[in-house]
Amino acid sequence: MTVDTSNTSDVFGTSTASVSRNPQLIGIVALVVAIVALGFGFMGAGSSEPNMAADFDAKADNGLYQAVTLTNGTVYYAKIGHKGGALVLTDVYYLTGATAQNPSGSLVKRGAEIHAPTGDMVLNPDVVLQVDNVGKTSIIARGIARIKEGGTATTTTTAAPATTTTAAP
Repeated sequence: MTVDTSNTSDVFGTSTASVSRNPQLIGIVALVVAIVALGFGFMGAGSSEPNMAADFDAKADNGLYQAVTLTNGTVYYAKIGHKGGALVLTDVYYLTGATAQNPSGSLVKRGAEIHAPTGDMVLNPDVVLQVDNVGKTSIIARGIARIKEGGTATTTTTAAPATTTTAAP
């Protein structure tokens, strides 16, 4: 007994003969779907990263500095913006010399490092943990103002205990 499979129907009643006669059509449809999927991947449609920098920028108060905390614990105080998917920090400051045991430190303007960086600091938003506005009357804001006036800024984040010293006999 011979079965004629040249014109059979699938469970939905669709003729399989037309599908088997047009394998090029299936290949073309698969190619178009693959190209569209790749296009969305290259444009970042499946990723929120290009929007993260813009979101940080949009939510920041442009009249204030922002405290930008990175995933490694480093904190920069700067004006923020974005360019494409990158977060751009301008007029950047950071604390140096502060520790948990000694919270007193010095506020430094970026550019005094050994490699003397110039221009903006550009960050991948994936390394940013948090962005906060710096209060106008905060120790950091006052330190930045002092540096801009030509001075130096030493900050103390907590009150240091009073100590007295006596001369050795």
